[in-house]
Amino acid sequence: MIGSLLPRHNETARRVFGDNDILPPGVILELDRPEWHWAGRSLLVSEAVLQPLNAAQVSAVQLRNPALSKVIAVIEEIEVAVSNAANAEVQLGVLVNQADLGTIGPGSIARDSRWPSLLQGSCILSRANNVGTANQIRYVLLLAATPYVFKGPIVLAPGATARLATTASNINLYASFHWRERPLEAEEFSDR
Repeated sequence: MIGSLLPRHNETARRVFGDNDILPPGVILELDRPEWHWAGRSLLVSEAVLQPLNAAQVSAVQLRNPALSKVIAVIEEIEVAVSNAANAEVQLGVLVNQADLGTIGPGSIARDSRWPSLLQGSCILSRANNVGTANQIRYVLLLAATPYVFKGPIVLAPGATARLATTASNINLYASFHWRERPLEAEEFSDR
């Protein structure tokens, strides 16, 4: 019954369906909730890596949406931490047309256990030392063993990359990326 809906839905239901006491079957009122992501054909994905320090080199981790992926990736959050420095600055940059870094991550995992095989996403997480970043959109100064979360959204079209890099050398960089992927719509293709 419409009167028994949560208050935030009562007005919407009355405007769409009138003052009826019965809500038609199959109506979903909260499609923005995480458990309904599949209705928008999106896959919830996560991956975490550690880039160990290397003497006199900075550490970097990146998430790249391959140019031929045909998906839009939306980064919801990136958790980052450093382990062996009193203070370490970490930069977050968004770049295009980048190659994977030296070591590919273990592979992303779907965050929805309803998927039969815990599908992997199309994006590739990689890491390396002695690689900086450009086009910085965020900086953060971290204390050792104190995590920080970069909140999204950061939209990665095919060919785009989000890269974390330390500005000082000899630092272990921990990173966890949480994103969602969905197929590109026809109108999103361009001849850039």
